[in-house]
Amino acid sequence: MGLKSIRAALLGVLVSAGSLAVLAHGLLGAGSLVTGVLFAGPVVLLVVLGEWRGLSPNICDGLFGLFVLSAGASMLVNGFGGDVKEAALFAITLGSYAAGRLMGPDDIRTGVITVGSITVAAGTLATLIALIEQWSWRHGKPLVFGEFDAAPAQFAMLLGLVVLAVPTSVCSSRRLIAIIVVAAVPAAIFAASMVRFTFIALALGLAVEAMLGPRLLNHKAATGLAAVVLCAILAALALRWQTTRTFVDHSWNAAGAWSIPCEAVDHDNSIEIRQQLYLDALRMLPAGGPFGIGLDGFTVRGCIKGVGVHNTFLQAALEFGWVAGAALIMLVLCAWRDLRPIARISAEYRFIAAALVFVATVSMMHGRISRECALFVLLGYAARLRGLAMETAAKRMLRPVGFERPADCSSRSG
Repeated sequence: MGLKSIRAALLGVLVSAGSLAVLAHGLLGAGSLVTGVLFAGPVVLLVVLGEWRGLSPNICDGLFGLFVLSAGASMLVNGFGGDVKEAALFAITLGSYAAGRLMGPDDIRTGVITVGSITVAAGTLATLIALIEQWSWRHGKPLVFGEFDAAPAQFAMLLGLVVLAVPTSVCSSRRLIAIIVVAAVPAAIFAASMVRFTFIALALGLAVEAMLGPRLLNHKAATGLAAVVLCAILAALALRWQTTRTFVDHSWNAAGAWSIPCEAVDHDNSIEIRQQLYLDALRMLPAGGPFGIGLDGFTVRGCIKGVGVHNTFLQAALEFGWVAGAALIMLVLCAWRDLRPIARISAEYRFIAAALVFVATVSMMHGRISRECALFVLLGYAARLRGLAMETAAKRMLRPVGFERPADCSSRSG
């Protein structure tokens, strides 16, 4: 097993860490120590085993540094509420940027497809068991292992990354069709578990991948995946029609009630909850100032106690200050802007561009700044790819007609 394979496996574990922690806790009774190892272990090893040669700072690194300095200043001023666990997870999240910055070519796609696929398969089975047992439960979202109602959304996000990696990695049309059919199974199960926004974000990611793809196969792959996943989702929602109808009613009720008393919020209506969280956060934002209200300060100041903002960018601006929020948003925009031109000729750039859109979009509805390893890994790798853009473009220009690397074959027309 070479260094490249080890790095790919570690990246797969890091991106899958949240889902793996749920499985470890539910199946093995593992505690917070195992969770810490799943997150911190890959970050440390990836930094140690990373490709340090030829590393030079760029504007993405500068924006990341500004975000870190702003967050650090906020924590010095405000503290972190005594929650050492969240502060440690936030430090690991920041370390994920360094892990991504030191990645080698194609490491993340390989890791996502191998480790991610296995984890999604296990998560799908665990969710299916919980779904069958709780089919008619009023809450709608099954408690995986009897306690994790957010687990299906975590598994679905990992499924999304796997789905985005496939069109840029699979050369055979037959293999691609087989993978598309297989992907429909977890998509249907997670949709029946009332996972919604993650699939909207996945549609955006697939649209980006299709638009940036240079040839017919990439368009066929993205379109085929989107069509099959959509059909699976609609079938699953139809099977749980009563629950689906309840969630549709929740959406209408939330849309018609922009300002309601905190005690009147329906805790079975996730849209209404998020609506209240965002209104509270936006109301507090002007008073946050340059240093914010401190890490997880919103959980004790918001009207729904103990619940975070659920929007990574809004949380960063509110809890770490306006500068930190602006730096994080600019980092995402800058990283994506630099990926886009080369994404038209490179499958690796194309996957990272689509994955960044997908993960950043999910972070706007399910995000928590101390649990954003996937986002920061992608941002770190995007910063690395920015430095390699000229070299990558030159290699494509000098490539003999008809030549393709095995790992970058999505430009075939089929």
